[in-house]
Amino acid sequence: IWNRADVSDVAAGEKIAFRKEWSLDAAPASASAAVSCDNAYTLYVNGKKVHRGENWEAPDLLPLVNLKQGKHEILVVAENGGSGPNPAGLFFEAR
Repeated sequence: IWNRADVSDVAAGEKIAFRKEWSLDAAPASASAAVSCDNAYTLYVNGKKVHRGENWEAPDLLPLVNLKQGKHEILVVAENGGSGPNPAGLFFEAR
């Protein structure tokens, strides 16, 4: 995903944010996220930085800790690198 369907010529240095808010009826026994971004990303959970990834060829599997009953927010700031327009993409899945 990116901010448009045709991602073949995303501007170098472009940053976009993906945000998801949700509520939990109870604290989960465990939670994790798989993330990869061409070129880099920073993951925040409830306003706290969890991880920064810079190798899209090696997706990160991250534990999501301290999730309790109530409202939560995930924010991923995705960054495209390079010296000119190039393909970009972000993969994020949490369970």
